[in-house]
Amino acid sequence: MKSKTLAALFLTVAMTLAFTACGGSGSDKGGGGDLPTLADIYALESEDFMETYDPEYYACLYKEGDTYTRVSADMTEELYEKAAAVSYDDEDHDAKVKELLGPVEIKETLDVTSLLPSDEDVAALKGKTAQELAEEGYELSYVSVFEGTSNVNATKDYVTYLFTFDTAVDEDSDTWREDLKDQKVTDAACQGFDFTILDPGFKMP
Repeated sequence: MKSKTLAALFLTVAMTLAFTACGGSGSDKGGGGDLPTLADIYALESEDFMETYDPEYYACLYKEGDTYTRVSADMTEELYEKAAAVSYDDEDHDAKVKELLGPVEIKETLDVTSLLPSDEDVAALKGKTAQELAEEGYELSYVSVFEGTSNVNATKDYVTYLFTFDTAVDEDSDTWREDLKDQKVTDAACQGFDFTILDPGFKMP
């Protein structure tokens, strides 16, 4: 009788762990037919959601509460081709793709919330020059000019930022980074995760 009780207990624990993995609170790797699927993620209807996939690989990022979770799964070429065949002109494009990909079993979930900088970290970027940002690893990728200020999009460690400089540069010039190098940041904001967090080679720092 004790052995049956222990077996039932282990089964309950195993089912609980499988359900917890879907919530993104840790990491789960494995096979079998009882893993959570992409349909479980789609059902959350997260506003902060992005995904990518190719014939062999799938990844998405979603937010639930204050937690950001990165999900990865294996894809097949056949399934990829079916999803790619859905026209973007179709008003039900997203729903049809989700229906196709929904049954795919999740391979791994990672809580990546800790990769986002704190408010204090972002505030500390004010006063730095564009040259200092570049030397610290911030990739200044795009500039737009509005009412005498230059607003620069930047990325670092899978996170995107917006830096404001109180000077206007020629946004169509290839030298705008050089023109800003000695200018100081007057405002800085974190804009969330960059799409690179979904790359197949992603590893937690």
